[in-house]
Amino acid sequence: MAGLLRASEEGLKIIDMVRRNLGWNKSEDIWCKVALTSKATLRRFWAQNRIRRETFIDICKAVGINNWEDIIERNDIKETELLLAAAIADIPLDN
Repeated sequence: MAGLLRASEEGLKIIDMVRRNLGWNKSEDIWCKVALTSKATLRRFWAQNRIRRETFIDICKAVGINNWEDIIERNDIKETELLLAAAIADIPLDN
């Protein structure tokens, strides 16, 4: 589904290393506060469930990872691109 992202296994390893260096647990209150999200959403992130793109980015940035693209599951991007291409194909052209 467009607008939803999930973390890859490798991405979670990166996030895990960074959050450990910060001394944070996987559902740290400060992490939720900085990322403007809930503990439930943070749990979904760790479970590799798809979450809103904006929230995914905020979760990554809250621990100092600005290149969130390195954290995502690449298969989701391909699916999103296919959905976008299909949507564009359905747009009538004004001639």
